[in-house]
Amino acid sequence: SAQTGQVLFLAGRDVTSTDNSLTVNADGAIRMASSSGIDFSGNGSVTLNAGDYIEIFEGTNINLQGDGVLTLNAANVTNTTRIGGDLTTAGSGGIAFNSNVTFNGSGNQSIDAGTGTLTTGGTISKNSGDLTLTGNAGIDINGSVSANGGSVSLTGNGVDIDGSIEVYGTGNDVTIDSGSGALTVGSYVYINDGGASLTGTGVNVDDSIWAYGAGKDVTIDSGSDALIVDGYVYAARDAVLLSGDIVTVSGQIGAGNDTIVTAGNKITLGSASASGNVSVGSVSGDVEINGPVESVNNNISLTGNNITLAGDVTASNGDVDLNGTVFADGAGSQTFSAGNALT
Repeated sequence: SAQTGQVLFLAGRDVTSTDNSLTVNADGAIRMASSSGIDFSGNGSVTLNAGDYIEIFEGTNINLQGDGVLTLNAANVTNTTRIGGDLTTAGSGGIAFNSNVTFNGSGNQSIDAGTGTLTTGGTISKNSGDLTLTGNAGIDINGSVSANGGSVSLTGNGVDIDGSIEVYGTGNDVTIDSGSGALTVGSYVYINDGGASLTGTGVNVDDSIWAYGAGKDVTIDSGSDALIVDGYVYAARDAVLLSGDIVTVSGQIGAGNDTIVTAGNKITLGSASASGNVSVGSVSGDVEINGPVESVNNNISLTGNNITLAGDVTASNGDVDLNGTVFADGAGSQTFSAGNALT
């Protein structure tokens, strides 16, 4: 039951907003529950303004059928907005949250902003199950993303996450497809037992990427634009696969399988290592590696116009193949060694 100052939706049928907007104001909380879902028809926008929190109960799916905006404004940003079902908009209006959002449905949940933009004013968290976020015109998250017990997938033409991404649970992954727009992550990416796939027209991660899943790669593809990671890229139990027009990783690349880096132009790495093969190749630019390059069990291949190396190059059980003009630029002595051929 609703308490004083609250608004409680117990919908037995759909709500028609025609071509005008529907605004619900409450001094307290707004809570919504319907086992069959709540459809808002017409082309108007729907705005929920709560003086406290907003809660959509488990299994309650909300669908805005027209081109309006679905906006959820909760004054109590500490208590967060709690979503137990799916949210969908059919048109270009999109979905906007002003606060932190907790998706607390026990299973998988989907938030689909249609051809519009999905925006949040704070962090996003998911307690269990997979979380899928879609906004064709873009996704803008003014905070971090965390999931405990499910994978996270974001798809939009331009994805901007101000904070970190953390995913926990066995075999759970991070998948972000930024389409024709840039992908930006303002902090680190951590996956305790999964992998990561980050794609966009330009990818910029402002800290390190760690992934610890068996058989789980870290794949980053920035298309015809730059790939920049201001930290490490680490796939503890499988491969690191990086590609873009320009590739810059300030820290170490480490892989339990292969490390493969390809670019149309310049590649700059802090260092590169792998249990398997290490392959770093530029089609028409230079390669600069500011630390050691090591393959524990296989081969090393470095290709570029000019190859500048500041550390040792070691393939104890394989070949070392240097394709380009090599500059040994370390501060002290350097060693290039191969268990087999060095060319």
